[in-house]
Amino acid sequence: MLRALYIASTALGFILLLLSGIYPWFEIPKNADFQGASNTEALYRIFITILTLILIFQILIRKEFSRERISHTLNFLILFLFVFPFLQQYFSPNLLAKASWLNIQHENLSWLGGDVYTTQEYTRYNFKNKLLVVDSPRDIATFPLPYLNSDTFSLGTISEALSWAGFSNHFCQFAKKGYFLAWLGTLLLSLLLCRQNEVIDLKLIKKNLKQTCLLLSCSAGVILTLVASTSFFISKAENDAKKGYYLSSKRNLLRASSTFPLIAKNSSFILQLGLLDLKLNQNSPYSQIYQAKSFIDRAQGYLAEELLLGLIEGTSSTNREARRLLTRVSIDKINSNQIADARNILDKVLYHEPDAIKANYIAQLVTLRESDIKKLRGLVARQKQTYQSFNTKGKKTVLASANENLAFLELQESKLDQALETWRNRGSGK
Repeated sequence: MLRALYIASTALGFILLLLSGIYPWFEIPKNADFQGASNTEALYRIFITILTLILIFQILIRKEFSRERISHTLNFLILFLFVFPFLQQYFSPNLLAKASWLNIQHENLSWLGGDVYTTQEYTRYNFKNKLLVVDSPRDIATFPLPYLNSDTFSLGTISEALSWAGFSNHFCQFAKKGYFLAWLGTLLLSLLLCRQNEVIDLKLIKKNLKQTCLLLSCSAGVILTLVASTSFFISKAENDAKKGYYLSSKRNLLRASSTFPLIAKNSSFILQLGLLDLKLNQNSPYSQIYQAKSFIDRAQGYLAEELLLGLIEGTSSTNREARRLLTRVSIDKINSNQIADARNILDKVLYHEPDAIKANYIAQLVTLRESDIKKLRGLVARQKQTYQSFNTKGKKTVLASANENLAFLELQESKLDQALETWRNRGSGK
């Protein structure tokens, strides 16, 4: 009986590994910019599938079963799984930056100070016409800029260390079952190998723990070296800027982004480059972003709009930043009752970024005030499609709010049966 259970558990471990090669590991809403898996994920899935088939072939066909050799293989597989998030953000920075922006928008909508909660007291007054939209996220924080000092290695910076290793909020938000199946299969097989003749093999356990800790320590050392190098270039750029050496400062910032490409997607990094380009009298997308941000801070959104409209097309970090700033301009417009101007801006943002969930939410409020039920249905459907890739249960509150918007407009249009059905289903997020 125990032997049969052992064989079944071993088979289950191999099945889980094979399934991990089939299911996605990391997935954001699909649009024209990102289709399918990244190159890093594709290579991982192919590698695990081939490795699993080789192990099965050796055990079942060639009847070769070296517990120690297979344990070594699984220890290296644990290392590969551990560094997957880091390699994903290192070699696919655009994908992770997009994931970060989606997650930040969701948090902006759903946290206790976000639109979903702060507008509840006015929800039923004049069909949401009195609502004030909460300001859009102030920056796209894809990655905490590394500043290494004496306080870096404290309990308060564990979350930053995890982000450097790749286990950030946005990775966890869009990690899919393939990645977790690979972990389950690997750990299950590793545990089963620690048992020999119905006795726990303590010697093998100690050897596996020692090897795994050594491998993970080496990988952590490599990651920390990259982070430290990035921190060095950022600090050097900061010191050069203080002394007025703007060209040298810019070169050091670019070296930092070459060392760790994901930081170049941060709003703060883009603004720093923009300021340096202005100091160097260089007209670039970065300098235009910085100027537009300055106009918005001085309540001159009309000037920022002129600059930003020429930058919204594309998939680069500056294009995404331009759309984020334009969304902030549209919020000022709708809160000051300039509905037509807000609609024009939001239409342009959503045309180039259909899965911008914050802009989508604002556009829903615009369509409510303009009684455009056809457009609202399209916006709600797009919002639901975008949220299919999110792991969080908090998405139900945002989708319930979208259904509520639709129910209100259906009620205004005297479509009572549809409004009642939409209202009843609003809490399901369907």
